[in-house]
Amino acid sequence: MGRWPSLAKANGGCGSSASGKEPDVPTAVGTAPQIWLPLFDGDSSSPRGHNLRLVRFVLVDRFLFVEPGKRSVALKTFDAGEAFFEDHFPGFPVVPGVLLTEAIGQTAGWLIGSTLGPERWPLLVRVDRARFVRLVRPGEEILLEAEVTSVRGEDFETRGTAKVGGELAADARLLFHAFPRPPEAGPAGFDDWARGVAERTGLAGLKP
Repeated sequence: MGRWPSLAKANGGCGSSASGKEPDVPTAVGTAPQIWLPLFDGDSSSPRGHNLRLVRFVLVDRFLFVEPGKRSVALKTFDAGEAFFEDHFPGFPVVPGVLLTEAIGQTAGWLIGSTLGPERWPLLVRVDRARFVRLVRPGEEILLEAEVTSVRGEDFETRGTAKVGGELAADARLLFHAFPRPPEAGPAGFDDWARGVAERTGLAGLKP
C-alpha cells in the first residue's frame, strides 16, 4: 500500500484523517482505485452491522473529447444499484451533490494530468461556488464538461459543469495543485492504473 502526499498545507488539513495519519489507498494494477469505506449494513448489533464494502471511485464512464490543457467532455451514468442510493434516499434516489462535484473534478483532473510529466499528478485542493440546480436520478446520462481557465505555476483553476438532457444540473470552480508523485505511488503500479483508466474511459484514444 502506498500513502498519498499530505494536503494539510494546501487544503487546510483536509488531506489527513481524523487520527492525523494519512489514509492507506490500496490499488490494483490496471484497475480503478479501490477504497475501503465503512458503510452501515443493517442492524449495528448484528455481525454484519459494520461490514466493509469495496467502493470503486472512477466517476467517468467515457471521455468524448479532450484538448490537453484546455477542455474535456465526458459522460457518466449512476446505476440504480449503487449502494449509496439506499440512504440517498429510500424510495427517492438522488445522486449526491458531492459525487456530481467529484465527477466534474475527475473530468478536470484527467484533463490537467494529460499535460503533466510522469512525476506529477493533479489533486483537488479547493472547491468554490458549487451549485446544484437540478436533481439527478439514477440512470440519467450526465454530460460532464471541464475547462482550464488559468494556470499559475503548479496551480490550475478550472470551471466545470454537469448537464442532463441539455439542462444544467451542477457547476463549480475547482482548483488543483500538481503534486510530486511519492516514490510509493509508482512508477509501475500507478502508471499501470492510470493507463488502465485511460483505456477503459476512451481517454487514451483521444489524446494526441
